[in-house]
Amino acid sequence: RMPTNIRVAEIDVGHTQINLDLTVNIASSYLLSKHIQRFCAVSEFSTIFTRSNDAQNWRSSQLQRIGNDELLSSTFRRINNQTREYCTTLDSIKNRWSPCICKVKLCIPWFPCRLKHCRDENNSLYRCGIRSCRECRSFEYFVESKSHCLF
Repeated sequence: RMPTNIRVAEIDVGHTQINLDLTVNIASSYLLSKHIQRFCAVSEFSTIFTRSNDAQNWRSSQLQRIGNDELLSSTFRRINNQTREYCTTLDSIKNRWSPCICKVKLCIPWFPCRLKHCRDENNSLYRCGIRSCRECRSFEYFVESKSHCLF
């Protein structure tokens, strides 16, 4: 109602760490969804990252439709990273072409998430509004060159 108000979340949902350990082959991504190629067309020469458990869920849901697990498995490639070095800002990098792990943090500082219940004078509960939440996620993914990190 009041768009100029600064909102502060009542509940902090917490911080989730997401390790993106697989890449998706754009050419065969149509096996997973017809939308991937269309939405990721600009990324044709880049990389699309995903998690192992997401890939497993896609494989199990699409296996009945396609019937070829080997074809579905070729859609994903496990990232073989030998480094545990995290990328830092480009200003402090000595060798921009060395591999590293990028970390991108994304926070949603305020979103409606639950109903708020209040008590009336008879101590009865009633719905009186919406609770607000805050949530953060950190995405980690391996890159062959520090210059491919989003800082």
